[in-house]
Amino acid sequence: MTTPTRSKIVSDLSMLASGIDAHAPDYAFTFSSETFDKASLVAKIRTICAASQRVIAAQGELGDALAEEQKVRAAGAAFIRNVQATFISMFSNQSNVLADLALAPVRRRPPPTNEELVKRVIKAAATRKKRRTMGKRQKARADFHEPLFQLGTVELSAVA
Repeated sequence: MTTPTRSKIVSDLSMLASGIDAHAPDYAFTFSSETFDKASLVAKIRTICAASQRVIAAQGELGDALAEEQKVRAAGAAFIRNVQATFISMFSNQSNVLADLALAPVRRRPPPTNEELVKRVIKAAATRKKRRTMGKRQKARADFHEPLFQLGTVELSAVA
């Protein structure tokens, strides 16, 4: 058995209230130790129905609001990035101001050390040699400089 949807419940409650109003006699009805006449019974059912209808309307409005927010945020994303970049550059040396703006300074990569530069050159030469993408002059120089590429502490493998 499936659970009825909220709109089905509202429809059923509305029909129940209309049916009671049209067909029920003017008796005193007792439900859960509470006594109702015909008018108060219909009023209570319609109150429950109205609460469900408000939820259905709110869900529709929420869906519309979420869709609108998504469009606005997508349209304003570049603007926000530009504003953030501007304030990061304006206050790059004042970390307390950036913290107040919920921004972080751009961390620059430190310049490579001499050892890292040597490793890069060795790795690039070894990779080009392994891939056989060296020209005649480079092949001749690579054979001549081969001892320079083996510096003892630097061990790298060529990338295939």
